[in-house]
Amino acid sequence: MSLRSLNKFHGSTRRSSGHNDLEQMISAVYVLDAKGKVLISRDYRGDVTPKHLERFVSHILEVEEANIKPVFEIDGVNYLFVKYNGLYCT
Repeated sequence: MSLRSLNKFHGSTRRSSGHNDLEQMISAVYVLDAKGKVLISRDYRGDVTPKHLERFVSHILEVEEANIKPVFEIDGVNYLFVKYNGLYCT
C-alpha cells in the first residue's frame, strides 16, 4: 500500500513528503560514547524518557558484541544503532 493510499484510507488526501514522515517516525537521535555517555542528542517528538536511553545502554553493554543486532525491540520500543569508531549513533 502506498503512502498516498494509506493517507486516503485514514481520511486524508494530503500528499506526504519524505522529510515530515521521517520526523514522525523517529523520536530521537543520540550519539553515545563506548560507555553510554550522551555526546550529542536531538529529541524530535518529546516521547523519549531517560528510561528508554538507559534500557538501550544496558542492552548494548550486556550483550556480547558478536551477538548484538543493530535493530532490536524492548517493551514495544524499537531501537536502531550504528557503531563507528567506538561511538554509537542511535
